[in-house]
Amino acid sequence: MRELDLRGALSAFERLVSSPQELDAMPAQLLLETLLQNEVNDRLTRKQHSLLRMSHLPYVISPSDIAYDNIRGEEFKAKLVSLMTLDFIRLGQNLTVFGSAGTGKSFVAVMLGRLACMSGYTTLYYSSSELIDNLQLSYGSPNYQSKLRTLAVKSLLILDDFCLTDYTPAAQNILFDVLNARYGKKSTVIVSQKLPDAWLDMLGASALAESIVERAGNNNYTLILKGDSRRSSLD
Repeated sequence: MRELDLRGALSAFERLVSSPQELDAMPAQLLLETLLQNEVNDRLTRKQHSLLRMSHLPYVISPSDIAYDNIRGEEFKAKLVSLMTLDFIRLGQNLTVFGSAGTGKSFVAVMLGRLACMSGYTTLYYSSSELIDNLQLSYGSPNYQSKLRTLAVKSLLILDDFCLTDYTPAAQNILFDVLNARYGKKSTVIVSQKLPDAWLDMLGASALAESIVERAGNNNYTLILKGDSRRSSLD
């Protein structure tokens, strides 16, 4: 089993060997089922850990950490509970999360990202500025196209702080390339303090800007977080 890298099955077998009476009393079929189930569970756990490690999600947050109160309202709760089924990822649909600074936009997005990893979806988190900086170094080179292809196939891409500051023309080209590569195929979560009308004001009146707003704002789901900053609490 060690040579075949059956770590879960080997671990279960070693536990049984340490209890000879239990092992002797176990029918062969049950023994095989036990070893195989432990192998399946071990592989799933390792895959989840790998997906979380590669996702770049900035912190740990679970659904139970999200507050549902009168400020956020019942509509917020109903929408978020529906989103936590992750059907929007399975269907390649998009989500935009709006709210003022400190209202918990990023926490909600990261929570969905962690759920996606635990469900086996490849996930990647970036602040928009970090993504642009990362791609700008290789813009126009074969490596740039390679990075775009990697971004295009991720099941879920979370872009935080979208349109928080003005973007240069080069940055706008990069944003368009990323959004266009995923549009209609894979799920993207856009997290922003500003509504799409304000995006266009920041990006400027151009065909490229309109194309970015169309791909970033034409989403299947919208989640609005109301209220004042919650930075003194978890979310």
